[in-house]
Amino acid sequence: MYYETRSYRIGEIITRMFNNRLQQKREKNKLEKGTKLMMNSSYGKLIQRQVITKTVIVDDFYDTNSNETTESGLAFMKKHHMNIHDEIKLFGKKAVIKLIQDTSSDYNFAQCGTLVLSASKHLMNRVMCLAKEHALKIYY
Repeated sequence: MYYETRSYRIGEIITRMFNNRLQQKREKNKLEKGTKLMMNSSYGKLIQRQVITKTVIVDDFYDTNSNETTESGLAFMKKHHMNIHDEIKLFGKKAVIKLIQDTSSDYNFAQCGTLVLSASKHLMNRVMCLAKEHALKIYY
């Protein structure tokens, strides 16, 4: 969905979490580790690529006597021939088929991930600049 204006709400949330974590650290509250983990993982989960394969188990894929592909197995292959990535024979008539998923209609939250990254970089730059102004050695 396209928006005419840019929303900075996610940046405000990350800033609030950052400030809450600073308060938790001052109070030696162990919850600060969880807050740090939530801030760090929010970027990664929002910008994460989709899983491009789907695994299905086909029950009647092989003939148990001849180990040949059954009619229903052939029908499955015909229907999905453009998307089959891998085929693994299980026991009996079963097979595990890995299908490549269509990504043309996929949506993710990469734009939110870039806002989280931007907000976290802004916060880190504030810390770095403050340390430089006061001639403090910091390690990142």
